[in-house]
Amino acid sequence: MKLFKKYLVYSVSLSTMFIVNGAFASAYYEVGFGNKSNDAIVTFQNVGTFCMYDGGSSDPIILSPHKSTIFKIEDDDNVFDGCLNRDKVETWNVQYTKPNAATEFCQIKFTHDRPDFTGPWVTYFATVGNCSIPLTLACNGYESACNGEEDIISVVAYTNK
Repeated sequence: MKLFKKYLVYSVSLSTMFIVNGAFASAYYEVGFGNKSNDAIVTFQNVGTFCMYDGGSSDPIILSPHKSTIFKIEDDDNVFDGCLNRDKVETWNVQYTKPNAATEFCQIKFTHDRPDFTGPWVTYFATVGNCSIPLTLACNGYESACNGEEDIISVVAYTNK
């Protein structure tokens, strides 16, 4: 019986430590996509997640010229999923269809990470390859333009996680 009590106290202590330290925590982000084109249709297709519970719709997001959308995504920081203190990434393929022109493609990534493990968490959008599609990307109200001039579009928010 003594051994059982010892393990019970240990289990309760361990469980409390996980809960207090955010082992089951997650964060929500309000993400916005905008089409800045005068005549093209832009389609966003979610193609992958890493350490995310909810990455938005699995259906394509189709935006007419000068239209935008806002939606929420949720990251996974659960220790049992192997996501505690791990990068959180959401990836979309982007298709830019302009009348009488070749269709353009690029990929964007929403990332929440700590580039320096001891530093603050950083949230940003990045492109994979060249992205010259006229987009507006926003995270929690901060906008950045996808202009293809750099891999990291913009650091849009800092959070203490």
